[in-house]
Amino acid sequence: MKKFDVGRIHNLPDAKFFLESFGYGIFPYLIKKMKKLDKKNIETPEMEMQTALEILYEIIFSYEPKHCELKVDGIDHSGKFLLAEIMNTRLIGPNLFLSPHGDPGDGQFEVILIPEKDKDKLASYVSHKIKGVQEPYTFHQLKAKKINISWEGTHVHVDDEIIKINKDEAVEIDLREGLLEFLVPP
Repeated sequence: MKKFDVGRIHNLPDAKFFLESFGYGIFPYLIKKMKKLDKKNIETPEMEMQTALEILYEIIFSYEPKHCELKVDGIDHSGKFLLAEIMNTRLIGPNLFLSPHGDPGDGQFEVILIPEKDKDKLASYVSHKIKGVQEPYTFHQLKAKKINISWEGTHVHVDDEIIKINKDEAVEIDLREGLLEFLVPP
């Protein structure tokens, strides 16, 4: 059996919890664009991943960073970011290792912040992924159990769903340690 932590979301009427990730910035836009995409020419899951990486690369350069009010376990980490992700797993979106040491059963979240100054580093990482190069890259991350966050934008993703929110809507997230258990093959 493998224990799995769950993120409990407070103050967001359309979502109460997440398993994988919760975040603001470029990933809600990627999810939105992928859902609108005409997929008749995308024949395989690999082609869909490749397309998502290419769209993400474009988004990185067109997205205007937003201000984020952020407290992680009571410590202020506010700033202007391309993305602010609260992750419970290692991967997000098109197989990006934003949290290479993330473990959904370790009793803590990984908060990934990519500030405006790291736009080129993120673009380079995605560019390498597009070319099939598996380059390890670690983004600034914080360990957390309780997060208070608000974002200047109007969209958030909860796992793979987009939720429209009010600008600067305050959300609180806390960790529910080992809430789920999964049977994992040896």
